[in-house]
Amino acid sequence: MTCPTRSVTLQNSPGLRRYRVTYRVDLSVSNSGPNAAIAALGLQMFTSTYTYGIDVPDPLAVLVDIGVPRRAGGDKLLDKWLVDCIFEWDQAQRPEPGVATVEPFYLTESEPIVKAEYLGAFEDNQGVLGPLPTGSQSFDVGKPYPISNSARVPILPSPERDSAKPAYRVRWTRERADFDFTQFINRMNQTQVTLTAANIRHGVVGQVQPYITFQKQFAAETIRLRDVQVSPVIYYGKQWFEHTLEFIEDKAFIDELDRGVTARAEPGDPDGRGGTYSGGDFPDGASGTREITDPDGNPVSDPVLLDGRGQPRVGSEAKKPVYLRWRKYELADFNQLPIGVL
Repeated sequence: MTCPTRSVTLQNSPGLRRYRVTYRVDLSVSNSGPNAAIAALGLQMFTSTYTYGIDVPDPLAVLVDIGVPRRAGGDKLLDKWLVDCIFEWDQAQRPEPGVATVEPFYLTESEPIVKAEYLGAFEDNQGVLGPLPTGSQSFDVGKPYPISNSARVPILPSPERDSAKPAYRVRWTRERADFDFTQFINRMNQTQVTLTAANIRHGVVGQVQPYITFQKQFAAETIRLRDVQVSPVIYYGKQWFEHTLEFIEDKAFIDELDRGVTARAEPGDPDGRGGTYSGGDFPDGASGTREITDPDGNPVSDPVLLDGRGQPRVGSEAKKPVYLRWRKYELADFNQLPIGVL
């Protein structure tokens, strides 16, 4: 027979409750040992929770320690034992459902310069760059253009610059590590998504007060899951898995300047000689590209601006750039991620 004695204590502090209960174990066989006394308790480490008489039970406080059994009666009774057990709830040792942390930070990456503000032309004057004498320049100062030479030929490859992008590290702990992140990694959010960090403030037993510590909403196609890490951790003798997701604010597309040294050559396209191609110009059904030539009929050696339809821009449009937009990343429903789920 097992029953708690009158000896019971409680240590109660923020984030921690610790109960010490002394049990009396009556064994039917005289001269039994301490293992028999522990077995007769019928308590399971990290599973049994605190209960005592008509006291308010604490289902969060689990058995964390079984003390050294000692014989009752001043070590004289051979069939009666006293065992001290400690039940504990430690907020730092017990992951909470729905609780995740969000750590905002910035990530520096290189990106191509699509356009830049033109500041003028300068020449070297005894080691010091000074502005060229006033005169006609290829670009208007203060306006944005693709970075080009003074003949308005875009520079290849495009110069790059550092870009500090807002990023977010989301952490929470799960019992399992079997969620497949393959369909989410390096993809953008398909729909609007909200990153939320929550915590739980525990009052007296049975009172739980959730509160938000971080919350930010992102429109569709504005945030990318950049990295996923899963690491095992031990809480109260049980293995859990800490999940860390890194999100970065990004664009799902990239704009590329339309330029080249060849033009599209398909039926109906200009042939570069004042006419257009017809189906008979491609007897084998093939079509492709043609060389772009200068006014003297020589192939151009540097890329020229194209019109988005595979042809060089001419006339008043010759200097107006066209950009082709391409999707960089596939999309995924980030609302399916198990953030904060145990």
